[in-house]
Amino acid sequence: MERFCHVMSGSWRYEDEPVKGDDVYAWIRQFKEAGFSEEAREMLLYLKREGFITRRSIIGDLKGLFDRFKKDIDSEPIVVSIQPVGKSESFLAYSLRPEIQFTDLRKALDKVSNAGSIMDLVCFDDVIISGRSMQDYLFDKKINERADSLIDAMRKGKVRLTIFVSIADIRGIAAVEGDPRGHGAVSVKAANTIDDTRRVFHTDSEVLSEKTRRTDFKGFCKKAGNNINPRNPLGWKNAQWCIATDYSVPNGTLPIIWASSSTFDWIPLFPRSRSVSTNRTKNDRRK
Repeated sequence: MERFCHVMSGSWRYEDEPVKGDDVYAWIRQFKEAGFSEEAREMLLYLKREGFITRRSIIGDLKGLFDRFKKDIDSEPIVVSIQPVGKSESFLAYSLRPEIQFTDLRKALDKVSNAGSIMDLVCFDDVIISGRSMQDYLFDKKINERADSLIDAMRKGKVRLTIFVSIADIRGIAAVEGDPRGHGAVSVKAANTIDDTRRVFHTDSEVLSEKTRRTDFKGFCKKAGNNINPRNPLGWKNAQWCIATDYSVPNGTLPIIWASSSTFDWIPLFPRSRSVSTNRTKNDRRK
């Protein structure tokens, strides 16, 4: 098992540092002691196969989605900035330039008001879990001072908004697209969609092969999760993800992968950086 951990971590870099095989083994040993080493091994295999996503892949996914979208519409879409400074959109905008340039939402809506036909607006995000953060960015006046103007333009059929995202939960997609404030004008296009087959403990899960042990393993992970992330022991809104990027871990991912506590002895696989601000942890990673 120790050699397996070194092989699994061979190409991984997290927060600009190589992931050490010894650290992976220390993480998996916690499951071994509880009799769940095979389940932890399968989670590592899933991460290696598709669950560990690099920043480069995310940027490539977003550019690919945008390029295909442009071929399907007649006019040039306007890429708008909708997130507060310091959120994930900031690093995405930096990485997408110079091919993709962002416009202030106010300026974009001024163009919309003077246009003779419906206009396509576009925005980007790396992760959508429940969809709550994206809904707030778009429609909450406390966060988006142009929310009323955007809602009005959507209600009048003057604008369509397409959100390109690298990783998105089907529940979050449904929440964003179905928000009544969007008047049916909002759509989400994701490069990697998380459905029930990609939830670790779902009956249709393809992450774990042994269905008869899945309930017991869920109980172990939930018990540990209650100690290290009590409000959401199986991930934000019970998302049950097994997803990580090379720069952060989404809040929908099982806390046993990323969380730790000063009052409970647990070694995370991909620990969250201590430099991450409390505000970003609560809001940006909520998604």
